[in-house]
Amino acid sequence: MKGLVKATAVALMSLVATGVLANNKVGVSATLADEAARFGIVSESEWMSEIYRFEAGFMYNTDKDRMIDASILYTNKGQIDPNLDVGFKAKGALVVVDAVNKDTYGIMLGVFGRYWLPTPVPSALVAEVIHGPQIITFGEGDSMTELHVRAQTQLLRNLNGFVGYRSFRITKDKIDYFVDDAAHLGVELTF
Repeated sequence: MKGLVKATAVALMSLVATGVLANNKVGVSATLADEAARFGIVSESEWMSEIYRFEAGFMYNTDKDRMIDASILYTNKGQIDPNLDVGFKAKGALVVVDAVNKDTYGIMLGVFGRYWLPTPVPSALVAEVIHGPQIITFGEGDSMTELHVRAQTQLLRNLNGFVGYRSFRITKDKIDYFVDDAAHLGVELTF
């Protein structure tokens, strides 16, 4: 566990340093559900109609499962519709399932979509689906899948709030184990 904490600390410090040196937006996020919580750090840069977002985080639940993840999101703004952002996401994750003390790790790839609502305060509906098939999932799991849908709004100039649903599951021998599968709410503060 100490190695896991050290690796997380190094990854988070690297992410912050990269964001500050590149003059990007850097921030922290917290997501809470009834039986799970996730805390993360983000770095985002925008260039013309493209957004690059790097994120690293730590999640745990009441079953004492733990997950460390890092992701890269590329988003193209308004190319299909002025209010629609679409993108691709790659995520690396290490999940420790406490009940059986087994690790699953791998890379997940997927899609991202955000539709900006025509409201006075910037608000959007967001959906993302990422999947790690058996060929790039290692350890005890056969595959990993994450589904995330949410509504978000700008609460302050540098504070966004969101409410939604998140499902993160590991499949082993055609049996699904859900690390997270619930409604949640959260905030993201950027600097």
